[in-house]
Amino acid sequence: MKNISQSDTRHSSDLSGVMAICVALCISMFAGFVAGNNEFPGGYSRADICNQDLSLEQCIALRAARATEEATFISKWLLWVTAGSLLASTSALIALYFTYRQGQYALRVAGTANRISDRNGQAQARAYVVLQSVEGNLSIESHERVRLSVKLLFHNSGLSPALRLKTLSVVSLAVHKGDESVQGVTAGEEFDLSESHWQQDIGAGQSWSPIGTSWILPKGAEIYSLICHNEAFNAVIVKTLFQYEDVFGVFHKETACFQGHIAHVDPGGTYTMLERGPDDVYDQQASRRAPKTDSDTPA
Repeated sequence: MKNISQSDTRHSSDLSGVMAICVALCISMFAGFVAGNNEFPGGYSRADICNQDLSLEQCIALRAARATEEATFISKWLLWVTAGSLLASTSALIALYFTYRQGQYALRVAGTANRISDRNGQAQARAYVVLQSVEGNLSIESHERVRLSVKLLFHNSGLSPALRLKTLSVVSLAVHKGDESVQGVTAGEEFDLSESHWQQDIGAGQSWSPIGTSWILPKGAEIYSLICHNEAFNAVIVKTLFQYEDVFGVFHKETACFQGHIAHVDPGGTYTMLERGPDDVYDQQASRRAPKTDSDTPA
C-alpha cells in the first residue's frame, strides 16, 4: 500500500505540473490573439495619402510603404499566435503522454486487484479433499496366507465438487516378537497416478471410501508364526497418494501417511483405527530397510 500511495502522489504531481503549463500557455495565446485583433496604429488613411500634393509616383510609393508596414505588423502578430499554438500543441501532447502513463498504471493496478480477487474466490469456492481416517487389520487365510486390509475415508470439505479423484496406497508391516529379529514386509507398488483405475467424484461436504483395499503379504510363511502369537506387536504404516481436479481445472496432489499397530483377527473381523503420522514417515522407514527382492502378490 505504501508503494501504491507514493506512485499516486508522483503521478498527481506530474499531472499538476502539466496542467499549470497548459494554463500558462493558453493565457499567453489568448493575450496574443487579443493584441493581434486590436486596430493597427493610426496614421494616414489611403485617401489622405493620395489627397496630398504628391505626384502619382510618390503616392504609389507611399501607399506601398504603408501596405508593407501593415503587412509586417500583421506578420509579427501571426508569428506570436503561431508560436503560442505550437507550444499549446506540444503541451497537449505532453499531457496526453502523462494521461496515457496514468491509464496504463491504473490498468496494472486493476489487473493485479482482479487476479487477487480471482485467487481469493477460487480458494474459497474450490474443493478441499483430505484423507480423513485409515483403519486396518490382519487376517490369516488358508495355506498360511496373510492378508492386510485397510479402509480409507476421503472427505471433501470444500464448497464445490472434487472431480476424478485417483488414489493409490502402499503399506509397510513390521512384526516384533520379544527379542527376536524384526520381520518387515511391504505391499503395494508406487506408480503413476494416471494409471489408477479410480475416477471418483466427491460432492461438496461428502465422503467416499474405496472398496477392497487389501494385499496378500509376501513372506507369508516367515511371518505367519509370529503374527499368530497374540503378544506379537504388528506395526503398520500406510502411505496414500491421491489426486483430484477442482471445478476451476486445477489439479491437486496430496500425500498422507497413517501409522499404528494392529492385531490379527479372523477374516472379516474388526478394523483398528490408525493415527496420522508425518508425510515422510514411510520413506524414512523404507530407507532404513535393505532393498527387498520379493514381488507382491495381488489380492
